[in-house]
Amino acid sequence: MSYQPCDSERELLPSTELKEEWKLANAPKNDKFQYTHFVHKINSFDTAPNKLLASDSHLRPDRYALEQGDLSKAGFEKSSDGETFISADDLRINLWNLEISNQTFNIVDVKPVNMEDLTDFGIRYELGDHQKALSHYRQLLLVLY
Repeated sequence: MSYQPCDSERELLPSTELKEEWKLANAPKNDKFQYTHFVHKINSFDTAPNKLLASDSHLRPDRYALEQGDLSKAGFEKSSDGETFISADDLRINLWNLEISNQTFNIVDVKPVNMEDLTDFGIRYELGDHQKALSHYRQLLLVLY
């Protein structure tokens, strides 16, 4: 990125040349994700404080799949944390109760004969005061984003 000095009225000053502020570096060689040198530096353990244990993120299956270059498996591993509540095999919808947080309640467990016939589905339930407040808060967040 370059710039050239200007006066207060944003006119180029005479006899000035372009000055280079910074230059985009080439991506490191053999980098399948095309990360910059800066990203490699901040993600390396060399920058960590002394006496800090190394991260065990290399043991995560999604990270391992990324390192192997298998992006589809990495995406699957990222979403399969042992708590997948909506599956494509059987249309299952679970309801969480705020007071009983360690259980889920199946309210629908139906699979149509032909999944292509399913265009939409609905759920009817009533919200308590606490759930209404959360619902309004979520709607507000959706509006903000």
